[in-house]
This record gives sequence, structure tokens and C-alpha cells, in this order.
Amino acid sequence: MGMGASKSGEAQGAVESNAEVARNASSSAGGWIAAAVSAVALVFSAFSLYESTFKQADLRLFVSPVIEYSHPGRGPFEVFQVPITIANRGARAATVLAVDLDVENPATGERKRFYGASIGKWRDANQGTTPLFTPIAVAGNAAFSGEILFYTRRGEELNRVTSQEGGTYRLRISARTTASSPLAIVGQDEENGLIWTSVEMEMVELDYRAFNNGGTLALYDTAFKATAATPPKTGDGN
Repeated sequence: MGMGASKSGEAQGAVESNAEVARNASSSAGGWIAAAVSAVALVFSAFSLYESTFKQADLRLFVSPVIEYSHPGRGPFEVFQVPITIANRGARAATVLAVDLDVENPATGERKRFYGASIGKWRDANQGTTPLFTPIAVAGNAAFSGEILFYTRRGEELNRVTSQEGGTYRLRISARTTASSPLAIVGQDEENGLIWTSVEMEMVELDYRAFNNGGTLALYDTAFKATAATPPKTGDGN
């Protein structure tokens, strides 16, 4: 019986030892899981803090598919009324210092430069009721939307960049900003804080009667095409 009791005790001890090992392993695994969950939560928290507080200003420029044009006189002075949106995808604020417009007429090869002079509609500017352009502050994760009036730069001698018969024109809108990005993308210059976008616009034949009393003619993005309506299906009469 002594030997049986001894063996029984050894077996019980082995069982208890295995149970202790299992408990330790389970506790260790649970600790690793808890540590991993905490680490993931910490990473997400740090990323969220960076995105909401520390991320550098990241400005993007967007242009409406429809803009307005006026040539109120027969001289070099022309006006482009361009609705734009400048979105800041960063957390830090940035300022748009100036906005410029370059227009090219592919049919004639002529180019003309314009500057952002005012914010509003040309009809109102013609009556002296629109504010002059001033630097635009864009807060983090916010956007500015408005209509910029581009006037012919002083010293321009080209009478008119548009053609009497209308046509397609290439427009490049650029904005000088205080933002800079270490990773430049298309439409950004990280060293000079410059953002830009280019579009092609179509305009019909010029009709100077449209420019009376501050009137304008519309230009449409060449990719902005109306979709033909699908006629409703009709029954076969049965």
C-alpha cells in the first residue's frame, strides 16, 4: 500500500503541475492579447491625434464645370468669373495669398494672364459692390468656396484671348499659399506653396449684346456633357 499511495501522490502532483503550467500559459497568452490590443489602440489614438491636430496643411483646388466670361469693352480688359473651392485636408490652417489665371487659345496660340481681383459676381462688380480680393484663411479640415473675378493684368496688350467664333480654351488656375508639403502630388509645388488645376472650356460665338449691363457668356468644361434622356418604355398594347 505504501507503494500505491506513493504512486498516487506522484500522479496527483503531476496533474497539479500540468494544471499550473496550463494556467500560466493561459495567463501569458491573455497578457499578450491584452498587450496587443493596447498597442493597437495606442497606434490608432496617435494617428487620430496626428490627423486632427498635427497634420500639415494640405490644400486642394477645385473648379466648377461652368464659368462666366465678359468683354465689356473693345480693349484688352476681359473678365473671367470662376467658382472655386479650396479644401484643406490637413489639421493646420493655411492662407491663400493670391489666385492667378492663365488662358490659352489653341486656335490662335495666344496666351493671356489674369489675376484674382475680387470675390463675387461680375454684374455686382460692374456696379462697384463686390469686395476686393484679400488673402483667404482656410482652417484645418475646412474649405473655402467662392466666385473669383479674374481681371486682365496691367500692361497686357493682347486685345482679346477669346475668338469671335467661339472655341475651346485651356485654363490654368493657380493659388499661392502658405502651405508646404514634403510629399508633393500633381497640382502642388511643395517648395513654393503653389497649388493649381487645369481645365478645358468651350464657349459659343461671342455676342457683345450679352455683355450689356454686366452680362456674361458661359464657358463649359469640355467633359461636362449633357446626357440624352432615355425615353420611357411603352407597352406592346397587349
